[in-house]
Amino acid sequence: MANSVARPLGHRLLEFGALTLFAAYSAGFLCKIAVAIEGMPRCLALLAGIIIGYLIADLISGVAHWLGDRFGDESTPLVGPTFIAPFREHHDEPLAMLQHGL
Repeated sequence: MANSVARPLGHRLLEFGALTLFAAYSAGFLCKIAVAIEGMPRCLALLAGIIIGYLIADLISGVAHWLGDRFGDESTPLVGPTFIAPFREHHDEPLAMLQHGL
């Protein structure tokens, strides 16, 4: 198993803050949506939007993953150590992504 990579406290706090902010924003947004839905046509439009949004997000994450696997290396400035290294690490050691933060 791969060695656990220690993340700086600032990095972990940034992750926690971002996830907390996202959860709070999402809850507020869902409350606004629930109040605004009137009738079946709007409900179906919302469902279609959710499905299309999921498919677009899946495509974007796939392209980002492909770019991380194909271009640059671990020494690329700014993105190398943070994004490219973990992308490539999980091919050699699939469980390594469970050893560090987001």
